[in-house]
Parts: sequence; structure tokens; C-alpha cells
Amino acid sequence: MYKITMILLLLPSLVLADGTGNVYGGIRASQRHMGFKSGLGSHMFAKTMNQLSLVGGLNFNSWLGTELSIYSTDNTKRNATITFGKPELGVTNFSGAGDDSYTTFAKIFGSTVQITARYEFLDTLNAFIAAGVNLGQLKVRANMTQNDSLPATALEQTNNRIVQKRIRLFAMCTTGINYRISDSIGIRFDIGFERTRKLKMHFETLASAPNKYHLDPQNSVVYGLTIYFTA
Repeated sequence: MYKITMILLLLPSLVLADGTGNVYGGIRASQRHMGFKSGLGSHMFAKTMNQLSLVGGLNFNSWLGTELSIYSTDNTKRNATITFGKPELGVTNFSGAGDDSYTTFAKIFGSTVQITARYEFLDTLNAFIAAGVNLGQLKVRANMTQNDSLPATALEQTNNRIVQKRIRLFAMCTTGINYRISDSIGIRFDIGFERTRKLKMHFETLASAPNKYHLDPQNSVVYGLTIYFTA
């Protein structure tokens, strides 16, 4: 399914490219801000992630082009304590009889394709807007490190208490400024919006815990700096 989706997403480039376009590639360093809905992951997982992307694109003419990327955030770690009576993951009293402490990890990775439109202010400076789709996967993991109602020896059985992932196709848009340093090198500053709410999850964990859990990520805002090289 993943390969078929990427072939379909690449079709515009294959049809429109005539071999004389301006091809470029580069690397993008960015920061993703993706919170979680209150009580549905907000107390457990980090909301800010560092991200790296490899990008490649083709300018059909001076104002229209297409761009592809593959990206991954770091496996963002957070130490979290869920106090007695506090709701989390959709459960009213998530920690049960005492306070729970967790070390959690969250990561997003995937690929994107966008159509870009540019407006040139100068030969070396232009603004752009882009819209497209993101085939992304969210992976989360939570290891319990402390529980007031469990003996220390029992904690070994609670590692990877939560291990979940979900992949979805969702919309995205980006805007920013390109500055061409030379004929072959440029930099780009951009900000993007992604509908990562599509990555929400509903699951159960331990067989002995009948609760149904809900993880509800919010939409992402991504700030980035790209260094690119043109051919």
C-alpha cells in the first residue's frame, strides 16, 4: 500500500517534467510542535520534537513546482508522573491506587509530496506556498518506572506497558522564503501546518486492565530551515 501510494503521488512529477526543469535537493532541520488533547496524552508524551528531512524537488517554471521529502523526528523522551485521580488516555483515574511514573517516547516519520507556487521579489529571493499530503506514522511507547501500589520487583513486568503505532495519510500546507546564495546553493525558512489529528489511536494494553485507552494528538506546526543544492 505504501509503495502504491508513493507511485500515485509521484505521477504529477513524471507527467509534467520535461528534463529541462530546475532540480534541487537538500536537508531540512526543523522543530515540530504537536500537543495532545487534555487528558488524552497531554500528561504523558512530549509535545515538541526535533526533526530532520531529506527533500528533493523540480521547478516546472519560475512559479510552479513539486517537492518530495522523507522525514523523521527523534525518539522524543519525557519523564512523566500521573498523580492519583488525574485523567489520562481517556481513563478517569489512570494511575489507579497510587501515583505512576513513566518514561515515554514519541516519534513521527514518513514522506510528503507537495505542489509549490512561488512569487519572485528579486532574482535571489522569492516567497512560496505549498500544499500536499503527508503519509506519516506516529509511534509511542511508555515504560512504567514507579508505582506506589506495586513492589519494586513487579515493575520489571510493566516495561513497554504502552507500545502503539498508527499510520495515516493527511493534509499539509507550508509557506516560507527562499534565498539563493549562489547559482547552486540556497537556504529556505518555512513554517508548515499538518493535520496530525488523523493519527489518533484507540487501544487496550494489559489483558488484566479492561480500560480502553485513547490517544489524541493535535495538529502540528513545523518550523524549518533547509539548505538546498540546485542542478
